[in-house]
Amino acid sequence: MKKLKPGFASLRAHDLHQGLQVGGVDRGHGVLGEEFIPTQTIGMAAALATTIKGIERIEDANHLRRVAIQQCDIDGFALDGVVRLLEDTGFVRNVRRDASGRVTGLWETVPEDFGRVYETLDEAYEGKKPGELELAVVGVIDDLSYGPLHVESLDTDPELLGRILEVGDHAEAIKIASKESGIVYSPFFSYEHPDEVATTLQEMDIDDVRAAFTAIRSYQGLPIGEDKAGKVVNGLVAAGLLAGPGLLSPGHTVQSFAIAPYGLAPELLTIKKTVLDKAMAVVAAVRMGQHFGGMTTLRDPVVILARLLAGNWVARHSSTPRQYGVLRDLGIVRFTRGAFGLTQMQLIDTRDNRLAVTTAIDLLKFGESIVTKSSHVADTDMPDRFRAPIQTVSEARKRQQLPKAVVGDLWETAMGHKPLV
Repeated sequence: MKKLKPGFASLRAHDLHQGLQVGGVDRGHGVLGEEFIPTQTIGMAAALATTIKGIERIEDANHLRRVAIQQCDIDGFALDGVVRLLEDTGFVRNVRRDASGRVTGLWETVPEDFGRVYETLDEAYEGKKPGELELAVVGVIDDLSYGPLHVESLDTDPELLGRILEVGDHAEAIKIASKESGIVYSPFFSYEHPDEVATTLQEMDIDDVRAAFTAIRSYQGLPIGEDKAGKVVNGLVAAGLLAGPGLLSPGHTVQSFAIAPYGLAPELLTIKKTVLDKAMAVVAAVRMGQHFGGMTTLRDPVVILARLLAGNWVARHSSTPRQYGVLRDLGIVRFTRGAFGLTQMQLIDTRDNRLAVTTAIDLLKFGESIVTKSSHVADTDMPDRFRAPIQTVSEARKRQQLPKAVVGDLWETAMGHKPLV
């Protein structure tokens, strides 16, 4: 089983927690209740921490519980334990409790940097000593975030595969494309058309697809070339599994950049798609400056975007109108003349623009969007509030207990024997 990068075990536990809401699974019984308590607890802690991040002071315990239940899918009885874990990690302080031990108020001190949030939760996760099956499921989800694989290529204990697919299927996190192919993929990382992934995977070489996904997850905004790899990427863009925004290059041709915009709130794919379009435009623009900037080559895209968020005037050079003109046209930045008559730009400070730039930074740093994984407490009364990815099921969903076998014929066809459940 491969060792995950720092922070990614708790990040995938967060993904799994959100996916279980979709399946409407009873978390307290069966395999989940017996073997996934550490993973579920860390997933809930990640959901609550990223939701209250930036609030500082929470006086209304009833509001906190309502947010935890409705937004984070944390059962009321589990909230106090989740808060205690966040207290142990230093993410909350000055926690007030009544005589029965129920939380009545707190101050949040969640780090601004999402990387620090998940790395700290990784330490807490390790301290809870998750079992072999838990770690295997988390590892497979992370592996599939870099593209689909044949079942037999999964880096895990063969004796656990049946149970891994069972849990992953119910969490909407691991799916088998077809009985014949034995290809597994994660709908968490399928962009606009998750239902079409299975069809696409049967029409393309799985190794080429995997290589393309891995390259782009490792380097969001990868320039799309005319070679064999470029043709594969173009096929994935055409299938809606990747995005390929294009900008005019110095040679006056359209240069496309491959982006895998994963980890997004559903609204960013629908009613808030303009924000996603802005985020991808930001990624494409900074990659244009990095790869096709000529004498004004951009060295570190994340640094310039962080300065943009801070309200600074940036990119003072002659190529700014060409490299970042699309951002001005989309209403993300404004241009002005700076020293020596050179053009510079500044962020137009709106909520959507800040979310777009922050999402772009996440894609560049982490390979997926982290900031949009949860709603902000202050937004919970808004009808168009952002929800965590996958968390779109009805609040009145009907829960069911996780069955002992759900992959059945699919698994037996792919592997030649029954699941080892």
